Amino acid sequence: MPELPDLEYIQPRLKAALVGQTIRSVIIKEPILIRNLTGETSESVLLNRTFQNIERVGPFIDFQLDGMRCVVHCMLAGRFELSPIESELQLKSQSKPNGNKYRAAVQFQCDSNVLSYSDSKKMGKIYLAPEDESRLAQIPGFRNQGIGILSDAFDLQTFISLLKKERRQVRVFLMDQTKLSAIGNAYADEILFDAGLHPKTMCTQLNDSDKERLYHSIGAVI
Repeated sequence: MPELPDLEYIQPRLKAALVGQTIRSVIIKEPILIRNLTGETSESVLLNRTFQNIERVGPFIDFQLDGMRCVVHCMLAGRFELSPIESELQLKSQSKPNGNKYRAAVQFQCDSNVLSYSDSKKMGKIYLAPEDESRLAQIPGFRNQGIGILSDAFDLQTFISLLKKERRQVRVFLMDQTKLSAIGNAYADEILFDAGLHPKTMCTQLNDSDKERLYHSIGAVI
């Protein structure tokens, strides 16, 4: 599963390769992944759109196109691939079933690059939405992210303040995207192991030393 460090690595590379590029062709082999909030067909709404910016928003990659958004949550097995365009034949052959579990489920041919998204589990979601806050708010979890754990605002004082209001198990708290953005399953376990805390420890049982150790473990592990 792509988690925060993976997305931090992926996002600038996607941005460098795609910003300024226009989508010239769209192939959708797995429509089950698409959540279309635009009222238009997925292919037509994406065609001839230009990438303006690409950001990470918690566990999402936010592709900002002119006049719309393509917001991707990779979930368990989603992955991106960038490749240079060599020919139209190459594009078509890459999108055909070939026994490879990483075959492209969705593919955008741009001016000089091909962006492919594959998902062997078919659990990821690709949300297509207009530049409209009411529509973007319909994307589950996208607009109610908690504090970014890689942001300057995430300091010890803020973390302790969040913990004071908690009555849940510490692992549940760590994975609550509305509190902390964004810690997934694997990293939650590693953070707790590093801090020497049992996942089912209640937040109310943490002393000051536990809280400080947990805060520093988040930074060390992520």
